[in-house]
Amino acid sequence: MDDFEINVRVEGYKEIWVWHDSDDGGGGKWVHKRDADFTTSAVTTNMASAVADGFYNMGGYEGSFPASYTEYREKWTPVAVEAQGASSNVLLRVWSNPVHVLNSDVGIDGFLLGAPGYLDLYGNTDIVDDYRIVSVRVDGDGNYYVANSVSGKVSTFSNVQKIGTTIVYNGDENTVGFRNYLIIYGTITRDDGMQLPVWIVARMKTTVVSDYRSLVGDTINDVKDIVSDDEISTLERVELEKKLDTLYDSLDDKIESAETWASKAEVLHNDKAKDYAVRAKDCYEKAKEALADIDLNDADSVRTNMKKASELELAGDYYIEACKKEYAGLSDDAEVLSNSAKTLEDSNSGGLIVFGDDGVLGTIDEYVSMIPGGWTTAIIGGVVLLVLIGSGGTGVYKRRHKYN
Repeated sequence: MDDFEINVRVEGYKEIWVWHDSDDGGGGKWVHKRDADFTTSAVTTNMASAVADGFYNMGGYEGSFPASYTEYREKWTPVAVEAQGASSNVLLRVWSNPVHVLNSDVGIDGFLLGAPGYLDLYGNTDIVDDYRIVSVRVDGDGNYYVANSVSGKVSTFSNVQKIGTTIVYNGDENTVGFRNYLIIYGTITRDDGMQLPVWIVARMKTTVVSDYRSLVGDTINDVKDIVSDDEISTLERVELEKKLDTLYDSLDDKIESAETWASKAEVLHNDKAKDYAVRAKDCYEKAKEALADIDLNDADSVRTNMKKASELELAGDYYIEACKKEYAGLSDDAEVLSNSAKTLEDSNSGGLIVFGDDGVLGTIDEYVSMIPGGWTTAIIGGVVLLVLIGSGGTGVYKRRHKYN
């Protein structure tokens, strides 16, 4: 039987009924209010009509780990994307390293597959053309520059095609962000000889952050050995006091920076950017409070309050990054960063899921099953699906020179 399309047009009316309670509260009844005419049309969809512009979101990891999370730079996770194009014809899933930091590099892999059982209806589904992965640098004046561009060929959609490259985030003091895109364009020859265009433009919802490091987080590694035996000697107490005083003063510097950014945003009447800066200041002040609550005679107090301070400091850093992005007009990036900051703020009562969850797994499970080797291939590729860091708590630390 030849392929065919079915067109349907339905004309009719619908009855509108409303429920009315009885005055005595003993029940009620449906009352017919009116009839409304309607007309609807529908058509079965072939590939030729499905290549019209489409838009879809693919769930996954958003934002970036900070620079201090160097141990995750070689790991991989599915990345959230916004895609436009022939979404009915071609499936696209993007994977990347979770650390996107200025003046560093990051791996990006995309997996392409024709929608199973869909393109096969139309004979030859070979695609003729190429793909391109582009990284665009954005400066503080709102200018856009192509920072990285890698292209290659895609020959077929009948099985999974992998495309990938390494992006280098080279920037200067005027760089405020990068946007990464995967672009696929080509033509598919239908069995009647007609050339059908197929294209996808996908923007990764990753966000490049400054190459800052968490001061408290770095110090935690130095403190671990001191409190590992759950006892703190007099000499160790003196060493801890020096480290905590240094951290306290460094947080004061960050508070001053947040106040400066709040003032800059206020001058331009940028309320969102100002709000992010104010939230950053609040997080830094709470981090100082956590340090001030440490009891240097209690190893558990040192551990829990430094972890709390570390998460609050990192939340403040994310808010400052969000402020800078919003100030430069990158509202989408700012929102992603502020969401990361909010998660850190809310994490003090328990573990923090940094990225990956059941929702992400549910989204990609069927897709990964299409990859040769399935989950085995994905895991060998370095997938990290769940990371737990830290827990909250309370303690009592008195800062030297500032508290009794």
